[in-house]
Amino acid sequence: MQTVTHDSPYKIRAFLRAYGPLLVLVGVAVIVAVIVRHEVFPAFSVNRDEPVYLWQTQMLRDGRFFASDGGAPSFFQPWLSGHTDAGFFSQYTLGFPLVLAAAGIVLGSPGAALALSAALAVLGVYALAREITKDPTVSLIAAAMMTLSPITIIQSGMYLGYIFSLGIGCLFGAALLAGIRLERRWLLVTAGLLLGWIFLTRPFDAVLWAIPFAAYVALVHRAKWRRLVNTVAWTALGFVPLFIATLAYNRRITGSFTEFPITAKDPLDSFGFGVRRIMPNWGSIDFTVQRAVRGSARNLFYLPQFLFGSFAALALGLVGLWLRRRQATTWLLVALGAMFPIGYFTFWGIYASGAKVSLSGPIYYVPLYAPLCILAAIGFTALWRRHTAFGIAAVLVLVLATAPFLAQKLDANRGSSAAQTRWRDASHSIGRRALVFIEPSGPYLIELNPFSANPTDLDGRLLFATDHLAKNLELIASHPDRTPYLEAKLPQPDGSGSPSTIKVTKLRVLSAGMVTLQTKITNTTGQPTVVSYAQIGDQSVTRILDTDSRRGETYRTDWVISTAGLDTLPIPDTPFLFQIGFGTGTSAEDALTKRRVEQQFSARTAAAGSKVEVLAPGRGRVIRLSPTAIESERINTHGELWIVARSGSTPTG
Repeated sequence: MQTVTHDSPYKIRAFLRAYGPLLVLVGVAVIVAVIVRHEVFPAFSVNRDEPVYLWQTQMLRDGRFFASDGGAPSFFQPWLSGHTDAGFFSQYTLGFPLVLAAAGIVLGSPGAALALSAALAVLGVYALAREITKDPTVSLIAAAMMTLSPITIIQSGMYLGYIFSLGIGCLFGAALLAGIRLERRWLLVTAGLLLGWIFLTRPFDAVLWAIPFAAYVALVHRAKWRRLVNTVAWTALGFVPLFIATLAYNRRITGSFTEFPITAKDPLDSFGFGVRRIMPNWGSIDFTVQRAVRGSARNLFYLPQFLFGSFAALALGLVGLWLRRRQATTWLLVALGAMFPIGYFTFWGIYASGAKVSLSGPIYYVPLYAPLCILAAIGFTALWRRHTAFGIAAVLVLVLATAPFLAQKLDANRGSSAAQTRWRDASHSIGRRALVFIEPSGPYLIELNPFSANPTDLDGRLLFATDHLAKNLELIASHPDRTPYLEAKLPQPDGSGSPSTIKVTKLRVLSAGMVTLQTKITNTTGQPTVVSYAQIGDQSVTRILDTDSRRGETYRTDWVISTAGLDTLPIPDTPFLFQIGFGTGTSAEDALTKRRVEQQFSARTAAAGSKVEVLAPGRGRVIRLSPTAIESERINTHGELWIVARSGSTPTG
């Protein structure tokens, strides 16, 4: 006991001397990740994968692989999800969502996983550099470059798995090489576990990580077949359980061991050339070789901007490559770096991600930053050891080359995220037990409003739904305990490109045997002919209000919705969209060609066809309530539209 007591302080001091600087770098990476997540990304990034990951994480914490569709999947389907009879499932495998869920349970917030990912990236680059170069100085400098690279700083604030995968990928490589060198089975098993976790996180990336290391080991140790067999066996012992777990998850989600959730969600979201898209009911592109070249070139163009030292670091990397050109491990780094541009060349995401690469970095090429940092660290260390002044000058150049890019990226991402706080704040202003329609949501939740993810069982304070216009009335009727609202994204009227306004409107269902919509039209064009029209489906009724009109003249006309019909327009049995508009022109024909929809209302028949329900207010420009408490809407400078519920009508919902 006495010997241990006396030796312990010396061991601690020796450990701190050896690894203290590395621990400082890890601490810096963790602190930066926390700051960036809160200050740069207060309301997520522009990448909608983030809220999808958190939605899946919540499912896992609830002990579920599927989320409820509420019997109305077209209203509640999240972005990047698929649908089966069991409900909605995420396109992602379990690796990173499990880490987020564990961080939430153990540390109180899934955001802690982002700090862990940054720490793993720094540790992983250090470990891989140490194993390859056997030089602690080079390893520490490589870890420092990884810590200070804009790709690490920016990605560490996002709920994305790219930095996490890089960290465990580097640790896999280091454990594999060390296990072979030291003949330690536990290191080989650990390498297999780490590769298995990459497969559980990003299956294709696991293949790309495995190929260069497998080729290197096979080439270098080709004469030692027994060692090769033992290496494969012990590594497989760690890898196979997670490989089986991934396939079992596939079977649970897709019904097939070999089909992954991402292609079950949409078979066109896959590798290869041809028609590709990210979701059903979404736009598709023809992914060609030319687009693959353009996408790869764009990602490679922006790659240096997210590396500490930018082009100066690339120059140092070339120096490092030349200095170690006769070392097999150098070409292992080169092969590792080449695998990802080659591997993702035929994936259409390399083209689609190019639109945001200047903000988030080349996300599919994130693993390249590990070999780049290591090679640049080799070149920098050689320069420093040649003459200290050269090293100091190199540090200044690296910092100056990084600072403008980093500042620009942080500022742009902060602005994009801050604009999204409007969605979060709009939701905070809505009371309890609300049904919130998102306009214009498209067919999926989350894609427009990143805060519109529903709880697993659709039992949250707010229940978000996509906007289906006329069909909204049916969903409102099926949730009588919830107050309906509309969250609408309104562009700036001046077209300045300023952040959009998010408008929250409380909805009412007006029910009556007859609903009259009184329109007041003002001629602001000075054209002589003024027409007004109403339309249900593909049928319309047009009224010529004047053929000798002058600028400033106003006209009133009523449109009646009733079970008896709207003039000559029949009312469908299913929910329908009732549209009102007008036009002005030199003649009736000219006015009709220039007509435009000014207001549209969701409506349907109710009470066995004896009443009509209209959802108010309708969709228009600017909405207000009249002093008489009758529903009123000012649609634009051309006129007003009044909704008057007659025959004892009562607001419901």
